[in-house]
Amino acid sequence: MFCRNVKKDLSAYHQGELKPGTANSIEAHLAKCSDCRKELETIQEGIRLAERLRLVPAPDELWQSVEEQIRRQKIPVESKPERSLVPAFALTLGIVILIATLFWFFSASEENRAMTAASPQWSVNATVMEACSCPMFCQCYFNTRPAGHTHHGKEEHFCRGNLAYKVNKGKYGSETLDGIKFWVASDVGSDFSGGHADWAVLYFDPSLNRTQRDAVRIILASLMPVKWKSFQTAEAKIDRWELNPDSAYASLEGGNAAVIRLKRFQGMTSEPVVIRNLKYWAAPRNDGFHLMRNELEAYRIGPKAFEFKGTSGFLITFDMNSKDLAEKKKQAKRNSEKGIQPSS
Repeated sequence: MFCRNVKKDLSAYHQGELKPGTANSIEAHLAKCSDCRKELETIQEGIRLAERLRLVPAPDELWQSVEEQIRRQKIPVESKPERSLVPAFALTLGIVILIATLFWFFSASEENRAMTAASPQWSVNATVMEACSCPMFCQCYFNTRPAGHTHHGKEEHFCRGNLAYKVNKGKYGSETLDGIKFWVASDVGSDFSGGHADWAVLYFDPSLNRTQRDAVRIILASLMPVKWKSFQTAEAKIDRWELNPDSAYASLEGGNAAVIRLKRFQGMTSEPVVIRNLKYWAAPRNDGFHLMRNELEAYRIGPKAFEFKGTSGFLITFDMNSKDLAEKKKQAKRNSEKGIQPSS
């Protein structure tokens, strides 16, 4: 694909609005083109900043100021060629609107600015099926490096996994999140001690509306507070997400895009083997890691495709909300004032 064709579709690609075939072509192009990757990162950063904003009505004084400034403009029609009238007027109008907007912004009350920066309150209780390349339960939870793998004749450290989420109960502002599903394929990379991870692709089920997709982005960023070298979004149908006492199965586009198949790990009894008192990413509450053997986990899209069998898998239900994050920030500030270093 030519860069100009890719760049015009990058925003839709990030929003998960493209057909799978077009999204796959763009993903393959991004894997080879650093210029387009930088363009995508710029779009992603702009969207992240915009998501923090809350729309509020502009005061009447703003529009009155704009109209007054326009009335005062006198464009010398006789002294300019006809073709320059529209650009000149557009430029003048743009400058007027910018000045008026800046005037309003800096004269607005602190309360209005706080409202503009605020995000909707949210809460989520969700269950995730997770399978990864680690040979046993993820050492990522006890270390800053994932397990070593012999890959292409040499040892590499990586953790390539599929995570299939289903929200049991959730809210984002007034929007209900109950029952929605989303999928993450990722590789956390070789060393995440500095809060960086390699790549991730977030897949929205087509049934999610725009507000629900916004909610997923914010919740996932709060759950996984790392900086990804590459983070993309796409759309694909999660056609199966099934649990029973002995197994778990989830598939993306009928397994053609991704699949997870887990089987209960046999303990001393028929009860699940559970690891408790261990945090799942940044979620403050969970019901424990229900260990399961990965019979198959595969990601089958683009140059980052992978497949693993007989490796680590688990189920976990976690709970978190926006108030948890606010309290965490307050605690971090209190610790900072007391000179207490954050825990790892």
